Amino acid sequence: MTQNLDKTPTQLLAEYETYLDMFSTEGWKKFIEVNTEQLKVERENAHRTHASGDEWQVFRGYVLLMEKILGFEDAIDNTIDALKLEIAEADKVEEEPEEDEFPL
Repeated sequence: MTQNLDKTPTQLLAEYETYLDMFSTEGWKKFIEVNTEQLKVERENAHRTHASGDEWQVFRGYVLLMEKILGFEDAIDNTIDALKLEIAEADKVEEEPEEDEFPL
């Protein structure tokens, strides 16, 4: 993704919506399913397989990374919802007529 600093909410929305195609593919769905189950198994067995302090720290890093990857779709969905709301609010402000400060 390119820099978002110069883009309007509408432009950002179009960019984020490109991810929706990826999320609907069988490959993405399988990736999420397999890795969610793997992470669950890893967590259940962590106390047996990561006994040393160093191994435990590596495992914690792995878990944090996997949680970010597995949460990517939710993060994109939340961003899209926020952008749609921002666009709707901006459109509403543009449609409202200005009222005179001192009506007669």
